[in-house]
Amino acid sequence: MIKKFDIDKTKEYGEFQMLPRGGYVCVIMGAKIEERTDGSQVVVLAMDIAEGEYAAYFQQQFSRQSGDNKIWPCRYWLNVPKDDGSEHDEWDKRKFKTFTTSLEKSNEGYKFDWDETKFNGKLIGGLFNYREFETSSGTVGETPNLAQVRSVDAIRKGDFKIPKDKKLAGFAHPQAADSSADSFAQAEVDIPF
Repeated sequence: MIKKFDIDKTKEYGEFQMLPRGGYVCVIMGAKIEERTDGSQVVVLAMDIAEGEYAAYFQQQFSRQSGDNKIWPCRYWLNVPKDDGSEHDEWDKRKFKTFTTSLEKSNEGYKFDWDETKFNGKLIGGLFNYREFETSSGTVGETPNLAQVRSVDAIRKGDFKIPKDKKLAGFAHPQAADSSADSFAQAEVDIPF
């Protein structure tokens, strides 16, 4: 017999729709600075979809989480450049400049002044692709990934290109199998119980 638990107070899974790849008008829900062990800084931005069919998409995901270790499902990491002249630092500078320019273009009257607390509630365009991850069972899953930012105007005009999906290194990515070859319906299998 199955060991009983309080099933009446347990929340069941609902339908889940994956955010389609695309450009979305986003809102910054929060921003914080994290210090790394090497002394560098990263700005961590919590984002959500602000308009359209998928408005509040990540808020809904967050609300469905249970327990004490809830994590905001859409975060964008912005490395603060070290100004050390390295190639990586130049990439960080360009990404940071793209962010601040997109933020200024998307919020009339806003001027970037190095205060991350003023990001809250601001609109910005977001380009979402999919990022692969390893599941707890060792398989590969996909999740929406805020890959790049743009101005809200660029998103509304459709003036953007979605970056390629971020594949997980070290995993084979096979082509779709022939569905007629080994379908479950055709297989004769002894169920192991």
